Amino acid sequence: MKNKTKVIVAILSFVAIFIITSKPTKVEGAKIDYIPTIYIHGHGAGAHSTDDMISYAQSHSHATRALLVVVDRRGIVHFYGTMDKNTYRPTVQLVFKDNMNTNFNVTSGWLHEIMVQLKQNYGVTKFNVVAHSMGNMTFLYYMLNYGKNKNLPQLNKQVDIAGHYDGIAGIKDKPNSNWFTKSGRPAYMTFDYEHALKLRKNYPDKQVSILNFYGNLENGTNTDGRVSTVSARSIKYILRGRYKSYRQVKITGYMGEHSMLHENPKVDRIMGKFLWD
Repeated sequence: MKNKTKVIVAILSFVAIFIITSKPTKVEGAKIDYIPTIYIHGHGAGAHSTDDMISYAQSHSHATRALLVVVDRRGIVHFYGTMDKNTYRPTVQLVFKDNMNTNFNVTSGWLHEIMVQLKQNYGVTKFNVVAHSMGNMTFLYYMLNYGKNKNLPQLNKQVDIAGHYDGIAGIKDKPNSNWFTKSGRPAYMTFDYEHALKLRKNYPDKQVSILNFYGNLENGTNTDGRVSTVSARSIKYILRGRYKSYRQVKITGYMGEHSMLHENPKVDRIMGKFLWD
């Protein structure tokens, strides 16, 4: 009972801090920039992994910290904060309490419910997304499962950070054990990668601009410590011919480490220009 009480207090405290730091930015003509940017954290993470990126967007791109969306362990979605068509460059921060769930059909289903409510309750018709690590897999599965549904909000711009599309280093992808063939396809493909290839035509055609960040510690492993450069870059082959534009950015050294990528001011700066410039 004591542990349950502590959890409830922690959630309430977090929501209170979110509301205090959420300061809507009112800008004349805001309706033309009412395209929410959704932030999705990675495995075992939470709001802390996307907080700095959202704060940077607030201070440098006049974005508004608008909504916090928490999916509890039962899969029920809870919305906190306010957002309407006068909210300038709103951000929507997702938190999955079951943050180690690797069934991407389940997690993408949660995201689908969020999208339905964003359209019904907030009038969202277009959105951007920023995903880190496993959040990229949740989002990829969402697009492959629901990308053809024109009744849902439509994806505008996509930022991928350290996505393990073709395995995780040391688990399904040993360092320096994979490479790209002449066609651009990875020589070795995981089940998830092959599954994505089969459903690639569900991704919108010539609609989405993609910015893909990947890290290389430059220590001989060709990884960011968790994800190989081949795995992180392999999204290009899955979505070849489908995207409107594609750019990938390599971050090297210490600041290219897997968890440092979402704390990196260079990533924030490039991402800000891509999303809003």
